[in-house]
Amino acid sequence: MWQWKIAELKVELQVNEAMIKEVEEKLRSVEDEEMMDKTSVVPKANTKVVEEFKASNEFKAIVIECSSTSYRFSFNAY
Repeated sequence: MWQWKIAELKVELQVNEAMIKEVEEKLRSVEDEEMMDKTSVVPKANTKVVEEFKASNEFKAIVIECSSTSYRFSFNAY
């Protein structure tokens, strides 16, 4: 009687352990996908911010100021 119950519990334990391994693998897979998503989002966000800054009036003012300064210095260099 007890041996039958022990055998039954061992089978149930093996099934549960298999289910736990499967869930752990899925969890790792989801974590890996999440990490990949994060790594691809950062460069996209940086690119977007840089392009928005290039389109801004502040960037244009900085470029004009630097160009004007460089132009003035070229006269002083000779």
